[in-house]
Amino acid sequence: MGGLIVDIDVDVPMRDGVALKADVWRPVGASPRSAVIFRTPYDKSAIANIEAIRPETLARAGFAAVVQDTRGRFRSGGAWSPIAWEQEGRDGFDTVEWTARQDWCSGRVGMAGQSYLGIAQLFAAALQPPSLAAIAPHMASAWPFDAQETGGALRLDHLYSWLAFMAPDWLSKRAAEGNPASPELAALLTSVVLNPRAAMDHRPLRETPAFDAPGFPLAPAAIFDRSFGQEVRALDLTRIRVPSLHSGGWFDCFQRSTVGLFQNARKIGAPSHLLMGPWVHIAHLSQLVADMNYGLFASGRAADISGAHVRFFQRYLDGAKADLPAIRYFLMGANKWEVASDWPPFDDLERTYYLGSDGNAARKSGVLSTTRPLQGGTTASYQYDPSNPTPSIGGRVLYLGGLVPGPVDAAQFEERSDVLVFTSEPAVAPYDIVGEPIAALWILCSAIDLDIVVRLSVVDENACSRVFAYGALRGRFRNDPSAPDKTDFLEAEKPALYRISLGHTAQRIAKGQALRVSICSGDYPHLDPNLGTDAEPGAGMPGPIVDVQLLHSDQFPSSVSMPARPCA
Repeated sequence: MGGLIVDIDVDVPMRDGVALKADVWRPVGASPRSAVIFRTPYDKSAIANIEAIRPETLARAGFAAVVQDTRGRFRSGGAWSPIAWEQEGRDGFDTVEWTARQDWCSGRVGMAGQSYLGIAQLFAAALQPPSLAAIAPHMASAWPFDAQETGGALRLDHLYSWLAFMAPDWLSKRAAEGNPASPELAALLTSVVLNPRAAMDHRPLRETPAFDAPGFPLAPAAIFDRSFGQEVRALDLTRIRVPSLHSGGWFDCFQRSTVGLFQNARKIGAPSHLLMGPWVHIAHLSQLVADMNYGLFASGRAADISGAHVRFFQRYLDGAKADLPAIRYFLMGANKWEVASDWPPFDDLERTYYLGSDGNAARKSGVLSTTRPLQGGTTASYQYDPSNPTPSIGGRVLYLGGLVPGPVDAAQFEERSDVLVFTSEPAVAPYDIVGEPIAALWILCSAIDLDIVVRLSVVDENACSRVFAYGALRGRFRNDPSAPDKTDFLEAEKPALYRISLGHTAQRIAKGQALRVSICSGDYPHLDPNLGTDAEPGAGMPGPIVDVQLLHSDQFPSSVSMPARPCA
């Protein structure tokens, strides 16, 4: 490939007259070519750090790449508003059509990018710009999959730490516009950037002073309002009919959305591809995840995820016969890549483990068995303290606020008295869990609201317990976590069924390894704590300590089911 032309800070006019700035990368040469758009709130000059696909890679493969600062961010004009997705949709539409009209563009346009950039693609694609021919959201989120991920709770650490991350540019732009923040406001926001956990620990959360500053675009009271997220809930995924490549990681906080978006596209008949690795929500797709090394073939570079993006755009923008499997996923434990034609690859082989104990599962005495509980059975119990909620550990969390994502060893966490632990016998032969495990748990408690958090882990010969699947469900939303206006509080002395998806996974259980289920009622600060009362989210103070019973009798058989198959 020859050299590249990079035009910096090109004006891209929006329908309301605001100009957004973009850098345009393209190969030297006069012939028009297909273009791929990246729209980022994180500074267009820093986008080269994203490993999944970079503008330079596409330009060297023969595409034009348009890299744009979103409205109100860095070099672009207009006012920044956090999570203004309808506006991002309109701006994305206008950017697509502007790109298609340029003399260096063939008229066929795609979109790419990670996280916020991926969500922005969805909102633009739902408006169906005539020139948009393909999208490639990497680690993107969408409703209702995201509501299922948190079970109706709020990603507290995720949202607060992200706002803190976005605050410095907001302060800089205010100063550049001649409206500098007061020293007190600057000091307040700086303190949150350095220690967002302090803001999360404030009670009530709706009155957190950190972001309740004059002029800051998103106040805590708005975050916890029932109307928060209405634009996300209103997105009609059935309108996204262009070919799509959905890529992500098993430990990505948006993992469930990545798979769900692929499944939704397949359901409506839109061409779609899925690529899932053992990664967390970060730009660098490493083989090292938490304190695990998944081997040389696990990295984004070894998986050639960048090449998969290039081949995807070659096929759907340029009509090339590029080789691209429908599904490619990393099987953890076996540490190898597999291909499939649909997800889950097999759904006719289900293994159900029933939970049982002598009543003392908070001391790791609980067992998992494929035998249904005997008549009578017992219960396992613990206490949940809303003033001191069970802490977060590993899993599908964001890294900005201090949490460590990925398969962290949970053995010490499982020693807590507010955590129930159920373990199977060691496997006599290896088997694979590939798909979506589901927990069905019968709960009786002394409060009218309670979260149930379930982790599925593999226990090795050294008693290391690594979580590979996770799910949470808030009691008041247990019938439908995607409907925040519909609540169904718990009733005293009446068992309630919590049916909890643990997301998607691909994990080999080796011979001699055991399967473990842990259950608790907090995941703090990843999720906002359940106060055990009927207070609105983020309002009120913690209620009294909650007595919790997990029922595991013949009449109330608590279980975890999963698609499992013996290894060939």
